[in-house]
Amino acid sequence: MASHRPYERLLQQAQRLTQRDEYWAGTTRLARMWVTPKKAPPYRPYITLWLSQDGKIVASKAHQHPPSADALAAELLQAMRRPALGAGRARRPSRLYMDNAEQVALLTTK
Repeated sequence: MASHRPYERLLQQAQRLTQRDEYWAGTTRLARMWVTPKKAPPYRPYITLWLSQDGKIVASKAHQHPPSADALAAELLQAMRRPALGAGRARRPSRLYMDNAEQVALLTTK
């Protein structure tokens, strides 16, 4: 149960943020590059991007494996609390759009 505490803390902090009438778009894609660690086999990373309606990257993250629903939710909450430099102040969007139906289903059950 201790593993859910950081997620719950992020959720409480995000709920206190001002909600703005804007949308964010999110996507997770298999990158078109390879990561070649010295002591591990090479792999293609999964890249998650969250974009504001203005086209600014609010957050991005690379994963070795497809991200879980918990990882996506935590990334989204962290993006709301601390957007990337140049993406504006901390805020909650009123709508989210994602291009992967499976990820939408996973996030809506959270």
